[in-house]
Amino acid sequence: MNIAKKTAALIAGLLAATMMGQAVAAYTFPDDVPASHWAYASIDKVTNMGIMSGITVTEFDINGMLSMFDTARILARLGGYDASSTNQEDATFYQYCYDKHFPLIQQFSANLSRWQHDYDKEIAFLLELGVFIDLDLEGFVVIMDGAERYYALSRAQICVFFARLLQADDVAHSFVPTDLFTDDGNIDSSLKPYVYYMRHIGIVSGSDGYFYPKESVNRAAMAVMADKMLALVTPVSGSNYNGGNTQGSATYGTFSGRIVQVHASFKAVEIQNLVSGEKKLFPVLNNAAIAINGQANSFSGLQAGMDAAAVLLNNEISDIVAVSASGGQQGQAVTQNPSGGSIPNLNYIDSSLLELAVIEGTVKSVRTVGSDHYLDVLVKLINSKSEVYTETRTFIIDPNCPITRGVVNTDYTDITEGDMVKLTIAGSTAYTVYLEEKYRNIVGTVLSKRAVESTGMGVIAVKDANDRTHELVTTAETIVTRTGFPGIPKWSDIKVGDTAEISAEYDKIISIGATGSRNFADVTITKIHIEEGFSEITAVDALGVEKAYPIVPGVDVDPYSLRIGYQVRLGLDSQEVENVLVLSGGPAEVMTGHIRHITSSGLAIQDSMTQSYRTVSYDSNTVVINGNTGLRMTLGDLRTGMSVRAVYSTVNSVPHITEITVLAP
Repeated sequence: MNIAKKTAALIAGLLAATMMGQAVAAYTFPDDVPASHWAYASIDKVTNMGIMSGITVTEFDINGMLSMFDTARILARLGGYDASSTNQEDATFYQYCYDKHFPLIQQFSANLSRWQHDYDKEIAFLLELGVFIDLDLEGFVVIMDGAERYYALSRAQICVFFARLLQADDVAHSFVPTDLFTDDGNIDSSLKPYVYYMRHIGIVSGSDGYFYPKESVNRAAMAVMADKMLALVTPVSGSNYNGGNTQGSATYGTFSGRIVQVHASFKAVEIQNLVSGEKKLFPVLNNAAIAINGQANSFSGLQAGMDAAAVLLNNEISDIVAVSASGGQQGQAVTQNPSGGSIPNLNYIDSSLLELAVIEGTVKSVRTVGSDHYLDVLVKLINSKSEVYTETRTFIIDPNCPITRGVVNTDYTDITEGDMVKLTIAGSTAYTVYLEEKYRNIVGTVLSKRAVESTGMGVIAVKDANDRTHELVTTAETIVTRTGFPGIPKWSDIKVGDTAEISAEYDKIISIGATGSRNFADVTITKIHIEEGFSEITAVDALGVEKAYPIVPGVDVDPYSLRIGYQVRLGLDSQEVENVLVLSGGPAEVMTGHIRHITSSGLAIQDSMTQSYRTVSYDSNTVVINGNTGLRMTLGDLRTGMSVRAVYSTVNSVPHITEITVLAP
């Protein structure tokens, strides 16, 4: 797990927490599992331990499919989540996970009527452990033909979550299998490392050399895999959680108490421990995760008087959870105005706690107090929601600090208001100062673009031939041209991936001329990122090259209809997606009914619920399973009148069966 996962769950008993969720029911072995069933022993074990439970008191439903909600509950229990725990440390930990991750869960569930909020605490627990990532939440409820449906995981997909639960993501990607499954070509390339590593450690296996990666995981198979996982997974609780593996020489700690002061000028928080009375001042990392009263927030939301729990990375706050003080009126933030003439006294900050960092901004003022020179700089920062905002910060220029403008050495007297500046800093001290030349010509590749909501102007990032990135802003006077563009282009018509030639005054674009090209790419989707106003697909091509492809508003592409593992053809303008054709890998649907007609290439099945008929195709890759024995059957064994459960995907309007389970002859 990465540093952002080192959370305030390390702090036990700081904030009052209440349990959400129900205790595991008393153990009763289900009646529908015969002693001769191949999964009997595992079902007995995982139901007895409360890892899984039946769909009723007496029925396990061995051939039933598992939704993502069912899978989340099983994974959480394997990982140590215990909703019935009376331990205060566990309660605090679970509540912290929920407070931290519920805003993300709410983002994905807000418009879904079939989202099952009873599972939110388990999902938050798994997000905290890194078993789930934000994109996984898309798969809990999918929209098909305008209706909300639950999604069943394939055998290959469940391997990913098992690997993450074992914190073996990196190990899986470095593992080299000595032999491949016969149907290796049917395993999505992004899932292969997980499949082969899970086989290596004995969690999954094949049959006659085949893995059947697209076959859905039923409840009996999950029981067997969960049984095997019990021997390998280390359960996590409020008392032993350490946020995963440490990286390099990073050290972690915690501190809790009441916020005494919030120092906006150098982004630090002073906290007093309520037991010992000890006060400590901690810098807050720019990418720190901040939650206030259960909602994601930013540094500016922290106020004196709040109770807070902080996780420290090298004595800097990487995560902080704060709540309004109980009793009494919440105090006001105490800040120091960096431009009001009063210079903050920074002598009590231990500079050894602060690492060197590089920041960029605009000079607001330069001034001298005694023999010291100070810079007030408007800098760009990123809050816990990954939103960019600006803040004025004050830096003292170190006596030995080199100052350059372009390629010419200079001194502090050459610094003027409005200069674009890049500083190397530690705490509030500047150790190098680089001033941009006022007028510049830049040639490079467009990396990104975004709109400034307050002005409607654009921010365009360009990487030049020296691999340096320039972030520049358009104005109402910016002249925009684009080769081959019909009419008069706007800044938003510039595409990511375009070659751009820019004339700029500091960070303001005077003119920009761009050249792009239309093409297409056949790729497999490995990641999907969706946010308001911007979405992005990451995909790998046949040569193994992975790229990110932005989807900008206004094009005929619905990113919510796409899934990881889809093989797609992207219609591109430079590197931006204009249209998407799904070649294979559409989302799975499940139908239970009776076979009414059989042809050489398809079946007509009458749905048991709607009594409607659906014709679906099959081929030699379609898997047929005897639901009573778990053994493989052939397509030739199918007969009219059989009761079946069919798993099928619709690609380019053609429904195709990937798996048929025969429930009754």
